[in-house]
This record gives sequence, structure tokens and C-alpha cells, in this order.
Amino acid sequence: MSRYAFFTMTFCISFGWYWFPGFIFSALSYFSFPCWIKPESKVVNQIFGMSSGMGLLPITFDWSQISYVGSPLLILSWAVLNVSISLVFWIWIVSVACYYTNVWNTGYLPFQSSQVFDNTGNTYKVKKIVNAASDYKLDIKKYLAYSPVHHDHQRSLLCPGYETGLLLSCKRSSFPLQFDHADTPRIPQRKLFIVQCVGMLVSTLSSLGVLNWAMNYIAGICTSAAVNGFSCPYSSIHFNTSLIWGAVGPRRYFSSYIGHSAFLYFFIIGAILPIPVYYMARRYPKSLWRMAVVGLAFGWLIRKRLPNWWSRYNIVLSSAMDSSVGIAGALIFLTIYLTGANRHFNWWGTEVHKEQNTCDWKGCAYLSVPKGRRFGM
Repeated sequence: MSRYAFFTMTFCISFGWYWFPGFIFSALSYFSFPCWIKPESKVVNQIFGMSSGMGLLPITFDWSQISYVGSPLLILSWAVLNVSISLVFWIWIVSVACYYTNVWNTGYLPFQSSQVFDNTGNTYKVKKIVNAASDYKLDIKKYLAYSPVHHDHQRSLLCPGYETGLLLSCKRSSFPLQFDHADTPRIPQRKLFIVQCVGMLVSTLSSLGVLNWAMNYIAGICTSAAVNGFSCPYSSIHFNTSLIWGAVGPRRYFSSYIGHSAFLYFFIIGAILPIPVYYMARRYPKSLWRMAVVGLAFGWLIRKRLPNWWSRYNIVLSSAMDSSVGIAGALIFLTIYLTGANRHFNWWGTEVHKEQNTCDWKGCAYLSVPKGRRFGM
């Protein structure tokens, strides 16, 4: 089968299927069925939930969820395994232990969220700590009178490295990475470069146009009330990162006043941990543990056992899935959600996982702040 035929077949199948998780049966996108069985249980929803929980059973039939941070078909197996091991250790073990013992008062917050919170457990109101007359700079008196910035445990454990790098480092160009991907199926590099340049120009102009249109015509955009999930989690993270490292500043954020000074040790841990791993790899280059780890990776197995298929179809499969879901999603939004037609289509499969039914969707915290009180005081 030619690549074009394979692309067309995969595109059509994926395009047709996406109408189910994208509209007809949206619960397929967040298939956290334990939360449906115990919708009001905070612990069950925090452990198995995929909206604000840890996602212990991350089942989904939605490619847009699977490829949310990038297509897994294009990521090297050792990188996937590295992230997976880190996820299990830091999120499923360390975060759970800290969260349910209320370390750093995170028990009063959702298990995970793209938002930051005040010391009453509510979403942080940035307007309360900035002064419009001084070009929206931090007002120290207002900040001290209101609340320090608090966020969930996952960002508490990851933010010292991730968010600092996000603000201080330059994003590496994707051009070299795309050339690496193109080398395996032997795509001519000159043609690839032309496609990259044209794609960059078209995507830049279209992104700006879509952004301006969306901000003016999508009701409730970048809020929890936005239609079809346009809540802008990435933008919220970038904004909150700027709030923490820009307006509030690292000195106040890491102050002992709110207990975040302990995060400074993670810089030391992060600098030390690669050293023993490096020497183990040098000392035991063919050891069983390395072979076992690599052998568990799906990408390695497929590439090793079916190299011709992998070389010929892997990138085509990823492209077909990404493009079909993108086009189907845009079509569903423009024809159904934007016109309001979705209001006439409601059944169990479109509502079982949503806010009015599950604690996961509501973002319930493990502990409740007594009315009129604040935590961490």
C-alpha cells in the first residue's frame, strides 16, 4: 500500500471516529469510569479522575487527548519511558503521599489544576495584588493583606525546574527535530525545508487570525464556562508562571512564610541525580536493567521487529491522525457548538463525566477550608 493510500484510509477512519468522543459520546474522551460509579467521592475522583485527578487509569478513546502534548508516535522510546517512570514516582507515589498528608497545605486544593489559588482555596484573584495606576505592578501591601500564591502538588514538585526554564530559556527550534524525523523515511531535505517555511508562514497568519476571532466570538473563552473545552489551560499556566516568577518574584515565593523554601533543595537534587545514572550507564552498558527498560518501550519494539513498516508508515500514521482530528474538531465546533446546536443533544454519554455529576470535573479538594478561615496562617 502506498503512503498516500495509507494516509487517506487512516484519515477517513480517524475523521469519522472523532465525531464520537468529540460530540456524540464525549465521555469517551475522559473515560474515567470509576468516577462515574462514585461521582461524589473525593478520593476516588482524585485518584482516577483525568480532569483534576491523578489519572491512575488514563483510558481515553480520543486521539486529541493522547497527543495533547505531542504525538507519541514521534517521540523516542527512551524519552517516553523516562517520562513514564518520572510520572509513576513523582505523581503516583510522592504526590499522593504528600497530598493526603497535607504537605504545604495542598490538601485544600485540587490534586491538579492549571490555576493558582489563595489561602481560602479559591482561584487567585490577581487584581487584588496589582496596582493599575503603576502599570499593574505588584502592590506589596495588597499582596500581604490578600494571600500568598498557592498551587497544586504536581506544580509544586515540578515548578522549580520547569517554570524557570519556561521563562528563562529560549525554545529550541523544531526544524532540526523535523529533519531527524524526515531522515528515516528518506524525505528529500530541500522539499522538507520548503514545506517547513510555507507551513510556518501559513500557521503564523492563521493562528493570529483564529486567535483574534476566538477572543471576540467564543463565549466564556479561557474560563471554565467556555464551550467545547476552550478553557486555555496552557495560557493559564503561562500567565500563572509569569505571576509567580514575575510579579510576586522568587524571593517571596520561596520565603519560609508559606513553606515553599523547601523547593530550593530540588535544584540540588536535580543537579546530583544524573551523575549516578551516567556512571551506571558507563559501568554497565549492557546490563539487564537497561535492556529490560528499553524492551518495554513500544516504539523500540515496533521499530526493531517491523523496521520497514515503521520507516514507511509511522510518520504518515501520526500525520493522518493529527490532521483528521484537527479538521474534524474544527468542523464539529463551527457547525455544532458555535451555532448552539449541541444544546439540543444531551444524553448520559455527554453528561456523565461533567461538572454537575463528578467531583473530578468540579475539582474537589481533599480538605475543606472552614468558612471565614484561611489555611497556612
